[in-house]
Amino acid sequence: MNEISEYRATELTADQAGSVAELLFAVWPASTKTLEVRRQQILTPPSHYCTDPDTIRRFVIWEKGRALAHAVTFVREIRHGDSQSMSVLALASVCTDPDQRGRGLGADITRACFRQVGRSGWPTLSLFQTPVPLFYEKLQCRLVDNRFVDRNADDREANPWRDKYVMIYPGEHPWPDGVIDLNGPDY
Repeated sequence: MNEISEYRATELTADQAGSVAELLFAVWPASTKTLEVRRQQILTPPSHYCTDPDTIRRFVIWEKGRALAHAVTFVREIRHGDSQSMSVLALASVCTDPDQRGRGLGADITRACFRQVGRSGWPTLSLFQTPVPLFYEKLQCRLVDNRFVDRNADDREANPWRDKYVMIYPGEHPWPDGVIDLNGPDY
């Protein structure tokens, strides 16, 4: 297993944030975010994405000062049914340097994120979107097929997710039926 560093939202140095931004840019080059915008977002994460900014955690695998793999988690309050709320551990920006794939870095960093699930004070469930569900199924996740909305958005009924697949971890965890209000932008 690879050594994984865990950071609170504001613990990365400017150089570390720059390295993570370069990794994100290498994995998602078509994004409209410039390298500098990504770096600034890492250093000052937007609080509207999560219920409590103190829950933001970044996980990074480094090699000689360079970020090879990355993921971020935070707690998000979502709603279902008659506005019943539940806390989930949001998983986002899971990526591995394209030149380093096949080494198990993505699986290692994802497992580190999932170790938060169920710890004292943390949600018992993780919710996330992905274009690669088979990767996560191998890590004991499962697909959910609810309709998702964000009742805070301009188009309150539109699907807020960018990716086609939405999953939960652990896969055997109970999950509600019906519409789920993501209660904020996708992640």
